[in-house]
Amino acid sequence: MESISSSILHDLTCGPIRLADRLTEIPLLGRARGPRLDLLHHAVAQGTAVVTEVDEKGVVGRLRVENRGDRPLLLIQGEELRGAKQDRVINRSLLLQPGTSAEVPVSCVERGRWRRESQAMHSSGRTLPSTLRARLARRVLRNEARGLGSVSDQLTTWREVDRFLETTHIHSDTSSIGAALDDLLRGVHVARALPPFDDQVGGIYLRGRELLGMERLGRPEAWQRGWQVIARGHAVNPTPARHRPNITLPLERDGALELLRGELNAARWWREREEDGLEDLRFAGERVFGSALLVDGEPAHVAVWPC
Repeated sequence: MESISSSILHDLTCGPIRLADRLTEIPLLGRARGPRLDLLHHAVAQGTAVVTEVDEKGVVGRLRVENRGDRPLLLIQGEELRGAKQDRVINRSLLLQPGTSAEVPVSCVERGRWRRESQAMHSSGRTLPSTLRARLARRVLRNEARGLGSVSDQLTTWREVDRFLETTHIHSDTSSIGAALDDLLRGVHVARALPPFDDQVGGIYLRGRELLGMERLGRPEAWQRGWQVIARGHAVNPTPARHRPNITLPLERDGALELLRGELNAARWWREREEDGLEDLRFAGERVFGSALLVDGEPAHVAVWPC
């Protein structure tokens, strides 16, 4: 799959390095590739997507998503959904075709509530902090490799949420990570510091020189709609005590991208699923791992995480 790994990043160039508080962004610029998509947070706000419990009783690890729009709907791994019986995050990125619905694998990030607040859920307009997203993605990848499907370890996720609340000194009656993120993001000026360039399709995100993650979408208009969902998650990552970065990148535009290209080319790639022109790929290397969602060979969503 070397040709696939090369094609995912080959068309990209880097914009000027920018800072938002302690977050560094290296913008990824490129041409439009792949189909026009809608994003979940935008579609829910417009009423063209509906997220509910799978039935009246509900299931912790599953939600039902209905795409009522006329475009494929992109659900981004780690996006936070609030309401219904408890807050959840999406376990893996996926595409939902127009006029269809599906049960989607999720993880709970609010263990102290199992009561209905609303019939439908809404998107918080952000993902989990990138360090927690990466750990969730790693657990899901391992369970997929074992043939268990795109499930996480729910007890571990709850422990990580509790640890995050403790680290940030924020109390939540229902142990909801949303309470911490609401508070932390009040002082983070992502929208003002990182407005997207006209041809931006992604970003490399760093804490100092430490890689937090890299993401790209297929088209600039998709990034215009989704960049804040992604960037907010990268902006709220407290540094733990005695922390050792998994991978550091040079603070120069082309150097960081070239290093990641090399890591992806050296990684092992495989197809997790394939159907009607849609390829859901995984990759794992010595220092990075991640996923790539392709439509007719063109990227819809790519995520790279440090091991």
